[in-house]
Amino acid sequence: MSATQRRARIALGMPDVRGRRSLVAAILIDSLGSGLFLPFAVVYPSAVAHIPLGVTGTMLSLATLFALPIPLLAGLVVDHLGARVPIVAANLVQAVGFAGYLAIAHPWHLFACALCVAIGNQAYWAVNGAFLSAVAGPAERTRWFALQGACRSAGLGAGTAAAGLAAATLASGQGYRLLAALNAISFVAAAALSVRVPVMPVMPVAADARPDQVARAGSRRWAALGGYRPILRDGPFLGFTATNVAFSLCVLSFALILPPFALGTLRQPPWMVGMLFAINTAVVATTQTVVTAWIGRFRRTRALACAAGLFGLAFVALALVSRLPEAYGEPRSWVIAGLIAAMGIYTLAELVMAPLKNALVADVAPETSRGRYLAFYHLSWSAASTAAPALLTSLLARGALALWPALAVVALLAALALLRLDALLPAHAVHPPNASAMRSGRLGDAGSDAGSSDARPCDGGAVE
Repeated sequence: MSATQRRARIALGMPDVRGRRSLVAAILIDSLGSGLFLPFAVVYPSAVAHIPLGVTGTMLSLATLFALPIPLLAGLVVDHLGARVPIVAANLVQAVGFAGYLAIAHPWHLFACALCVAIGNQAYWAVNGAFLSAVAGPAERTRWFALQGACRSAGLGAGTAAAGLAAATLASGQGYRLLAALNAISFVAAAALSVRVPVMPVMPVAADARPDQVARAGSRRWAALGGYRPILRDGPFLGFTATNVAFSLCVLSFALILPPFALGTLRQPPWMVGMLFAINTAVVATTQTVVTAWIGRFRRTRALACAAGLFGLAFVALALVSRLPEAYGEPRSWVIAGLIAAMGIYTLAELVMAPLKNALVADVAPETSRGRYLAFYHLSWSAASTAAPALLTSLLARGALALWPALAVVALLAALALLRLDALLPAHAVHPPNASAMRSGRLGDAGSDAGSSDARPCDGGAVE
């Protein structure tokens, strides 16, 4: 790669994908398939097997509840076997679940399939951070997380758009089954591509090491493995994990509550909600890596505190928008402008937040415990996503001025906690080694090359 190409890649916030293009393809294919099926996930059982919507909701919720402990198990598996095996297994389990959707006829069939999907999904996201960390060295982790976010937004957006265009042809159960089949195929393809991704060894061993040296390295690695007790004694990490509960509530509030708020409270047309999320998807897909390149020069905890502040500002904007119909007699143009502004602020917060969190956890975690650290951190998202529907809908039932200000306070508390944690978390995780190089514009030498030489991924012969 020439110096000009390297500088352009760094300016765009792109990682070095040489030898790892199969990972990018796996993310895109997985996201595209999910986007095709996601809009019809609740409708599918009713259309194909005439299962009532209420029963469908119960089965899906039970499946999610039963799968909640999976991240803890997945973290242990990663630290014992490496990240490749569980990431492939998670994709295949989801493929089995969606293939099973083709034959559902009773509620218990739906529960079994949904449980497979939930187990695979929980395992995938618990393992995903460790897998990306094994793909790239510390200098490139944030950029890989950013690229994954951009690819996922693009894939989900394209899949959802394609599903919307196909909706007119899905009057029969066969049409819905086609979407489920395509999603199952996408997970199989993602698993096959993940097998090809070169990863770094969990505990590096010299290429010319003798068999007894390899055995001793493996023994040290197994001896270092334990349960989750060391993590529970890591106070700063637990505090950072708690802030992710707040971030998760912020993200889920837009995904779950903004549509009923816009349609019900503000009485906006359905196309308005679609436009808001289309704006979010397009901006994330096209600017995530560039924004990540810019924020990489700052301390991660302070950047995340700014993201929390932006979430709070978005919630304040929504609270103000909720007062517009009363104050001005439903001035639709002002309401639309307010909703677009709130979505814009939220999207900026998401762009800053998304790639930094997992990269920081990956750098905080000891090498032999990274799987468990990331899995435990993922539990904060699982806990928030389990509680969010009931919590947020109950607040919305009390009125917009009960919901949005409460979420703004949550975001503010998260920002204050992150500023406090700035001095407590390990310095190399809060302020990565390549940050000064990014500030001076020398990342092509100090960051990218370090990630390419010192942490070059190893192929199948490496110890994972």
